[in-house]
Amino acid sequence: MLSRRPQSARSKGFNTGHVFALGFLALLSLSPSRAMSQSDLDKFYVEGNCPGCDLRGANLLSAMLWRVDLSRADLSNADLSDAELHRADLTSTSFRNANLTHVLLTSARVSHGDLSGAQLFKANLSDAVLESAVLVGADLSGAMLERTDLTNAKLAGANLRGAVLSDAVLKGADLRDTDLSEADLSGADLRGAKLSGADLKAAVLTGADLRDADLEGVDPRGVDFSDVKTSD
Repeated sequence: MLSRRPQSARSKGFNTGHVFALGFLALLSLSPSRAMSQSDLDKFYVEGNCPGCDLRGANLLSAMLWRVDLSRADLSNADLSDAELHRADLTSTSFRNANLTHVLLTSARVSHGDLSGAQLFKANLSDAVLESAVLVGADLSGAMLERTDLTNAKLAGANLRGAVLSDAVLKGADLRDTDLSEADLSGADLRGAKLSGADLKAAVLTGADLRDADLEGVDPRGVDFSDVKTSD
């Protein structure tokens, strides 16, 4: 739902949710994109939720969208940098080529979402569910993905340099040709994951579960494989 940002957050000082909503509407109205649906924009403003809505190219910079329902919505090319979507329902939502730099997606549901080509530099997706999500070619460098569920996610060619994926679930994930250099994958569940061609330079996989994982073409030099599981 649309609501004012907590006192400890970035936009401290809003007195009512209505004041925030007015500012939120103004941001959207100033978006350079003309692709979004005005009726969907109006619905989002009035109801605070907009499942299935067309919000392509929307300007949601620094927007506070905790627990909002945007499932099946189209936010392709939207600007959500610095936005907060804690516990949001983003199931099957499209964020193709969207700007999600520094976005807060903790505990959000993004299963089957399309984030291909999205910018997620230093985003926080800890405890989020991205089962079967598409992140092909996405930039997740420096992102926080602790305990994130990425089961069967498609991350081929993604940039995960320096990302924190400790205790993440990556069962069956497609990580072919990804940049995982300096990434922290300690305790991660990588059973059946496809890692062929991935760059794991200086990565940490301490205690990770690599049973049935495909590591063809991976250079093991400089990788911390201590205490990994490779067989039953």
